[in-house]
Amino acid sequence: MTRKDGNGIRRLYVDENTAPIVKEIFESYLKGLSTLEISKLLHERKFYVATDYRKYGKVIADSDEPVRIWNPTTVLQVLKNRVYTGTLIQGRNQKHLYEVRKRERLSEEHWTVTENAHEAIISIDTFEKVQMMISSKSSPIKNSRQKMLSLKRIRYFEEKFIVVFAREECAYTGNKVVKNLYFILAVIYLKNLQQKNADYLLQKLLLGKLLRELLM
Repeated sequence: MTRKDGNGIRRLYVDENTAPIVKEIFESYLKGLSTLEISKLLHERKFYVATDYRKYGKVIADSDEPVRIWNPTTVLQVLKNRVYTGTLIQGRNQKHLYEVRKRERLSEEHWTVTENAHEAIISIDTFEKVQMMISSKSSPIKNSRQKMLSLKRIRYFEEKFIVVFAREECAYTGNKVVKNLYFILAVIYLKNLQQKNADYLLQKLLLGKLLRELLM
């Protein structure tokens, strides 16, 4: 949270009410809980989400009060936020007053990073361990998603199109070297076209502009 100091300068201070929640999120993740499991845990303990905390002025809801479920993305944002280590990061965005794009996200090298700018809730060691765990978990998930998307595209392609593999020999006049060129003529014709039309289109592609471009 932010408030003005004795000189009227706005500074970050630890919110003693919500600091235990931040610590519990980090500790739970280090124990092996996923962001989804942590969000369920916070909901079971009836911790308010940030907006409701500011609205009602309390961290924990009464037994008869409904509580909104924590979003796992919010939990992940907490885990990635360096501010809890006492580090202040400024200058992440740049404003453009006279352009259509008024705000631009800057690369990390342009940020202003001040360590020990305020009291820390999480140690640097704990934060770095969590970041390593996040990286090790996110990479396989990202790769598996990419593989799934690739498989879906391949299946769609196989269902809709016929792929023709063509082999041509190209003679280079300069050194008279004959080189075998392997290439794919994709999207040659749809499977649902009549064979007559398909054969005609195939000939046009093999003998026409596309073939010449591929051999260049």
